[in-house]
Amino acid sequence: MDFSALAPDQFENMTFDLLQAAGLRNLVWRTPGADGGRDIEGTFTSIDFSKYYQHQKWYVECKRYSNSIDWPTVWNKIAYADSRGADFLLLVTNSNPSPSCENEILAWNSNNRSPLVRVWRGYELEGVLKNYPHVAAKYGLLGKTTDAELSLQTLMFEATKLAQASYVSHELGVANTSAMEAGAALAELVSARYSQIRTYGRIIIPVNVTTAPNYEWLSWSGSLAGWDDIGIRALLTMVRHLTGSKSIKADSTGKHLTLLLTDARFVIAGTGDRTFGELATWADVEIEEVSKNLVKISRRG
Repeated sequence: MDFSALAPDQFENMTFDLLQAAGLRNLVWRTPGADGGRDIEGTFTSIDFSKYYQHQKWYVECKRYSNSIDWPTVWNKIAYADSRGADFLLLVTNSNPSPSCENEILAWNSNNRSPLVRVWRGYELEGVLKNYPHVAAKYGLLGKTTDAELSLQTLMFEATKLAQASYVSHELGVANTSAMEAGAALAELVSARYSQIRTYGRIIIPVNVTTAPNYEWLSWSGSLAGWDDIGIRALLTMVRHLTGSKSIKADSTGKHLTLLLTDARFVIAGTGDRTFGELATWADVEIEEVSKNLVKISRRG
């Protein structure tokens, strides 16, 4: 994977998508950093042997470096992460710490200093991305390969399940418009992204929304500028399907979109949460907040 082919902001956005796919939640940008880059904060919840929930705060420094990383650079990041009350500092880079920096990081962690330092080095980052091929494919790191095309499998399977659910409901004489609409929108997104990968080796996000999606259960206020027509339809219909809400009120303000859900029966969790996260990656949006009656997302650009 040629990370040097990515522009600095693309590398940062790729890191955000990778962290989101890997399970870090409540992700927020902290900008600008002292070096002009964008840094990320997030939380990770784990369960120990006694079934006690531990909430960890992570500060993430993501940057393409042309040379190896020295200890003063890492030390400055540690100081800032500590000022933010972080439990862990994660360095995500295409490069590697210098040998002396590796020794200092080892000494720091051995003394249980806070925050503990973790590193996704260039060669490790490629391995991490292989676990989330949809992120690698999105940024053209897999090129026009079969692996890139197969990275859409999760959404393909979901579209198939929605088609089956719609057919069964029809046979039983029960209306299931949420599954039908979500399946159609998801199939359209998969088709578009598949075609882009085969043609360009990466995805292209067209900005072509001129009117709000025409769903009787949707009310939209605010600007439509900047949103991708195909992506927003897939997101809206999947939110309604996963939550079982009767209607959605969408309020767009700048890059942010707030969805208020009426009579939602479910919270997006478990398998649905993973599917929604992958959908967000392909739609090129960031998930800001998810609760039973509220979903907040923001678009790139």
